[in-house]
Amino acid sequence: MPVTVFGLINYALNYRALYPYAPIWPNNPNFTISLMYHHFYTMFNKPDCPRAPELNETSDGSPKEYKNILYLAFACFKILAGWFDTVNHYFLGPGHSHDAQDQVWKVLKSSFYSSRVMTFPAFTSLCQRSFSTQRPQVITDMLIFDWENWLGPWLVHLHNHSRWRAFQFTRSSTNPHSVVMKWKESESSSDQFHGSDEFPEGIELLFEIPFGRPQRIVHTDIDQTDIENIASCYPDMQPVERLYWEEVVNDAQLPETALASVPADYFDFQKFSYTAWHDDHPETYHAPISVQQNPRSIDVDETISKFLSVFVFIFNFEFIFN
Repeated sequence: MPVTVFGLINYALNYRALYPYAPIWPNNPNFTISLMYHHFYTMFNKPDCPRAPELNETSDGSPKEYKNILYLAFACFKILAGWFDTVNHYFLGPGHSHDAQDQVWKVLKSSFYSSRVMTFPAFTSLCQRSFSTQRPQVITDMLIFDWENWLGPWLVHLHNHSRWRAFQFTRSSTNPHSVVMKWKESESSSDQFHGSDEFPEGIELLFEIPFGRPQRIVHTDIDQTDIENIASCYPDMQPVERLYWEEVVNDAQLPETALASVPADYFDFQKFSYTAWHDDHPETYHAPISVQQNPRSIDVDETISKFLSVFVFIFNFEFIFN
């Protein structure tokens, strides 16, 4: 049965998280954005969490993702919600631009490659204890929502944007209630962020935050083709492992995937406004800076930070039964 692991690095907080999950969730931007939203919600709820007016985020990208404006709409959403004044989103290209981020996850203990695990809980435990330098937090509670249908009706139709990999979102200089998007070729480009000839200040991608909240997505059952051969492995399992998989095969569900409850304030967007936080912490305020260089090369220290840097990527593992 394949298991995918979503990884997140927050450089500003020196925080790393892994979200292992079975193939029962949608493999689309709704999933990625839901996990990102959960990270921000968790981070902002920490009373001692440092805040900054500018967010720098990078994500693994593919041409398909460049063309999906939901990632860009979520960046715009974070400004409309008052969380940040500026959001810079970089889709990383293949090759050297991944080195610094990938290296974070490469320091694995040799036991990771020689360990044999037979259940999902054993796998998540292995993920956490296998990193030599810093153990990530392993999270299995999934709160997944339909951001696409919630934000979609409020988005402009964007075309010919897939050639650009670097986007900046700020408040409009002429309308503070509007957020505009500018772009440039890549994160390493020395060019300034810019708009088009028709819209030199940038494009207003998301007009406003819709009323209400996105609808929750409930996971599906495990596909029978993913578990049809597990019974043949029963002779090689310990009794407790066999009982575990017998339950999975009968229910087509992992016991760990019971739906987590949604906190009452989960979609109280204005609760985490940067302005409100700054009013309570005026001594830690720093003016926004213009990030025109590779975010990997900027020193981020929580006592002097001017932006929050987040990196998101996905890698894959698989339970293999021989």
